[in-house]
Amino acid sequence: MIDFTRLDDIRRQRPLVHCVSNIVSANDCANLALAVGASPIMAQAPQEMAGITAASRATVLNTGTPDEEKFRACALCAAAAYAQTPREPQAGDIVRQGDSIYYLVRVFSTPEQNASFQRDLDIMRRHAAAIDKCKLRIKEIADAEKTFEKDPKKLESLAADKKKISAALDRLVKDFSTNEEAMKKLYGFVSNRDYRVTYEESNICVPLTNDELSGLKSKSGQKLDPLKIVTRGNTSLYVLKNISGARANEQLQRMLGFTISRKNEIEKLRGELAKTVDPQAQLKISASISAAEKAMQENEEELRKAYGIDKNQNYSVEISKSKMYLIITPEEERELRSKFGG
Repeated sequence: MIDFTRLDDIRRQRPLVHCVSNIVSANDCANLALAVGASPIMAQAPQEMAGITAASRATVLNTGTPDEEKFRACALCAAAAYAQTPREPQAGDIVRQGDSIYYLVRVFSTPEQNASFQRDLDIMRRHAAAIDKCKLRIKEIADAEKTFEKDPKKLESLAADKKKISAALDRLVKDFSTNEEAMKKLYGFVSNRDYRVTYEESNICVPLTNDELSGLKSKSGQKLDPLKIVTRGNTSLYVLKNISGARANEQLQRMLGFTISRKNEIEKLRGELAKTVDPQAQLKISASISAAEKAMQENEEELRKAYGIDKNQNYSVEISKSKMYLIITPEEERELRSKFGG
């Protein structure tokens, strides 16, 4: 006997249902979901699969006429759904290092899972930075209002700016809250806690031209292993080197981080140089820029030599396996251990 009272629950909750369908059945899938009271979404772009799967109450996969893009979209949905599966506490999930205690909350086992997490985390960081910027601007306006309290025109202009920025702040806070709910559901991540992510495995990849791909031979004449060729979006990449182990990946990330830090430093110094009119200050800043550029170049040469990357070869680094740990208190450690009798 069919329990039709469940339909009342669906109509009341109007759950979001993600339908990855084919061109023939897409319309029928959407209409069927609407008919029972659900809210269908028919998104299929691989770039948005993880986020939408996290926000949805259910995901329906129908490959239809098979193609690589459809299979990739389905795989990302499955990976996102798997990532949402709660972890059962285990004794080995708690790690002590010095005075810090870490609890393993997520394992990201594929490049897609790692890329999706980093992309979603970057979105939250950008929202948080924009929120702080709006709050700072509102504070500046409040201070200015005190300064111009006898200037009606200036106060009117400041009030208009404050209203506009406050509206933008409200939207940002709402978006941040929505994204945080998705992050909590998908990764067990909340913004008011501290985490540590360790990289266990990564790939140094170089782009392939159509000629290299068709001939399975690099420009230098080296034969290419078909099993090391991967597709990321519309680009074919060759896994030049696989970096395995937390220590080896920490060293690679340290070198990459050094380059990024120097680039940011140089950009900041150039901004200062553009605003400076004092000749002595200009010379000092120019010298700092030269030193940072030299350090960055030396680090890049060392990195290429260490990992066998040609001098003029473009490359990218993708994380294939990583672990996310929550930093916990001794009280939380005792509570967790009591759950599994450790």
